[in-house]
Amino acid sequence: MRHPLLSFALVAISFWLNGCQSESSHIALGTLEQDSLILNALVSQQIRSLPVEEGESVITGQVLAEFEDDAAQAQLAYTKAQLLQAQAAFAEVQNGNRSEQIESAYAAWQGASANDKEAVLQLQRTQELYRANAIGRAALDNAAALRDQTKAQAEQLEQRWLELRNGARTEVLAQRQAQVEAAQAQLDLAQATLSHYRILAPAAGVIDSSPWHRGDSVLAGTQMFRLLSQEQPYARVYLPETMRARMPVGTEVEVVIEGFAQPFTGVVRTVRSKPAFTPYYALNEKERSRLMYLAEIEVSSAENVPIGTALEVHLP
Repeated sequence: MRHPLLSFALVAISFWLNGCQSESSHIALGTLEQDSLILNALVSQQIRSLPVEEGESVITGQVLAEFEDDAAQAQLAYTKAQLLQAQAAFAEVQNGNRSEQIESAYAAWQGASANDKEAVLQLQRTQELYRANAIGRAALDNAAALRDQTKAQAEQLEQRWLELRNGARTEVLAQRQAQVEAAQAQLDLAQATLSHYRILAPAAGVIDSSPWHRGDSVLAGTQMFRLLSQEQPYARVYLPETMRARMPVGTEVEVVIEGFAQPFTGVVRTVRSKPAFTPYYALNEKERSRLMYLAEIEVSSAENVPIGTALEVHLP
């Protein structure tokens, strides 16, 4: 026969254990976190300057690092000159030629035509002398060569004069326009490349990590900074599956942070839809209640609390 006092003790212990389990099931443990950004080097180059230090607050757009960029600056200057040259060539064919250029080309053609006529006459006289056996074959060949040369020059200068008088063709205009667009694209690329030689703060925050120094050489992709956001810190906790449905986004909870006597107010901002550990399809209905879901809870007035501090979230 069981002793009455022993039975009473077993019942008391049972009630105490159930109370502890009930209480612990309404508490989620976690740590205080804050969003951060990892900033990497985009070029393989030597660091020219590091105007910020760890722990320093920065604003959006502030320069965090600069790399040696002499080659990139030279490439930018070259592409600017190429663009100016292409624009000038396009403007020349687009606007047409001045009357002075046309008159000069016409005069050059007329002079070449006069030389061509003189060469024709000289060839005719040389041919008569050759038939009379007064000169040799070499003199006749020289006169013929001179005639061909003056004729070709006159035709070339005439073509140049006609081009200046009639203006550029549509095909030439299209070609010059394409050259301007290509030069502009090269300039845009050079400017974009040069921007990679500076690291700017994408948002306001605090430099949490900066392990490099001025003069160090780094490779593209190397982590240069870890920037802590100035947005509101949040608690990262794991919720049991039984509490997930009772904690929708926007739910207000009490957050107890280690080292602080007064609790903080928290608001659920997200709860993951998938469990953090074993996938649900590998469990039966009884085991499914043991699943844990990652949740993030914004904590008010916790800006001065060190990141990583342990905390408890009292679930409703």
